[in-house]
Amino acid sequence: MNRESNIFLKAVASLVATVCLFAQPALADEVKQEPVYSTNELRIDPARAEEFHAFMKEAAVDTRAFDGNQYFAILVDEMDPGRVIFYQIWESKAHHAAYRAWRNETGFGALFFDFLVGGPTEGMESHYYTKLSD
Repeated sequence: MNRESNIFLKAVASLVATVCLFAQPALADEVKQEPVYSTNELRIDPARAEEFHAFMKEAAVDTRAFDGNQYFAILVDEMDPGRVIFYQIWESKAHHAAYRAWRNETGFGALFFDFLVGGPTEGMESHYYTKLSD
């Protein structure tokens, strides 16, 4: 490679590095991530429904305080107290994943799943949603 080509390549590399250095924060500010909407529909042992409701009222305090949680509601079917829905809004899927990992690490999952009819595979259905623009 001749001297002029080498100087040209160094100049281009320097320019690219400068553009990337100053463009990244601006791009990060422009890209606004939408919140993550999630539901969990649960089938609770009807004989333990009241016990579960009390258990979750207490646990909800930590859920609502967890980093990235924007909203957490526990909805109980008026006709069937063993049918419960969690409606959640999280800052991102990464925040929600961190929350779920923390709950499992603390042993909460084992206590929680014990209330479900059929365990976690049959007693719970989870979904993520995208909000349509206004």
